[in-house]
Amino acid sequence: MKARLVWIQILWGMGALALAAQIFGALLAPSPTQARDSERQRATRDARQVSTDRASEPQVSGNGVIEPAGGEIRLAASVNGVIRRILVQEGQSVESGAILMELENQDEAASVAMGVAEVEARRWDFLRLRRGNRKEELLAAAADSAQALARARMSLDLATRTEKLRELGGSTPEESERFARQAEMDDAAKARAEIRYQELAAGARIEEIEKARAELEAARARHERAEVLLAHTVVRAPIAGEILQIRLKPGEYYAATSGPLLLLGDTRSLRVRVDIDERDVGRVMCGARAEVRASAYPDVAFPGSVIDIGRRMGRKNVRSDDPVERNDTKIQEALVALDPTDKLVVGQRVIARLTVGTFAAPRLNCGSGQAP
Repeated sequence: MKARLVWIQILWGMGALALAAQIFGALLAPSPTQARDSERQRATRDARQVSTDRASEPQVSGNGVIEPAGGEIRLAASVNGVIRRILVQEGQSVESGAILMELENQDEAASVAMGVAEVEARRWDFLRLRRGNRKEELLAAAADSAQALARARMSLDLATRTEKLRELGGSTPEESERFARQAEMDDAAKARAEIRYQELAAGARIEEIEKARAELEAARARHERAEVLLAHTVVRAPIAGEILQIRLKPGEYYAATSGPLLLLGDTRSLRVRVDIDERDVGRVMCGARAEVRASAYPDVAFPGSVIDIGRRMGRKNVRSDDPVERNDTKIQEALVALDPTDKLVVGQRVIARLTVGTFAAPRLNCGSGQAP
């Protein structure tokens, strides 16, 4: 019995010593969250290898979208209204300045016609005052003045004779008074005719001429305003290009909040707007060679070159359908001008591969200024 107790005590003592040794070893061991020297060395070798591999990569890839040279132009009218007619079709090529679409503008057209008539009337009034009266008008005024003078003299003679006859009893006071009043009226008409002749001979006053000039300028301003309002109902092509899309139809109402009426672009040459991942910023230079591949033509590489690089970071323009794709990363835009091709269309998603290297065009002097 005593021997069993001794062995039990010995076993308990050995267990206690083993537990104490484990606790002491755990206290002296390094933290499991701290990297070991061997792990640090391995990680350093891996990082150097990754850096070397990345630096030696010949290309940078990025998703892109096809767009026309100069980008898409979203055309809209300056005023709201009902669409009267559309003069183009999707896919049609148009010249710069061509009329593409018109809104209802009967009122504006009538205002322009009224403005033309008013300007013409005011112009003739101004010219008449500035040129003065014609010789025939002066002669007619002189004849009127002479006639009025003769009538006034005759009336004065009749009034004088009638007054003498009244004194001799050969005329009544009423007759004498009537002839005297007629003489006064004819004398006033003579004075009025003389003043009229003098006005015509002197010509228009400077104040009247300036007033006519101001009225003419006001009529011209109203006419120009009517033409501007009429022009606002017409949508013209700002550049030569192709009609990419027509958003509305004749008879539909257009408002500024409805968005663009149609899309226009110069598709004679195409370019690609490529999203460059932020980790590759600085590796793409102007003049870099590029090739573009589209899923519709898996075996065709469309060549091009970088013509511009964005000046700021932004959000992705093109997103794939990959559910694990990160959409929160920042990108830098690069524009790639493509060699002429008739296979790609505007809005098509592609993958671009840009050659990495040092090129003649410095980064700070890059491009044509077309990348936002």
